[in-house]
Amino acid sequence: MNPQTIPAGSTVTLQGGDCTTLGSFVAVSGGENQVAGSGEVQTLTSTPGDAWTISVHNPGVDAATVNVTSVCQPV
Repeated sequence: MNPQTIPAGSTVTLQGGDCTTLGSFVAVSGGENQVAGSGEVQTLTSTPGDAWTISVHNPGVDAATVNVTSVCQPV
């Protein structure tokens, strides 16, 4: 897991694990799991590539923590 912090009221881009560390792999999908924070984090975009990349917004009044995962597939 790779917990990443999103400040209160912020929109940020986060990435899951880098699939290229496995060799000729790319991220074909992924997901996120909020593990802390009072506001429900909103996923705005999600994009495949070397790692699963998401853009998220934290509407809460405190920082949120999110784990982002990449699902890797050989190319």
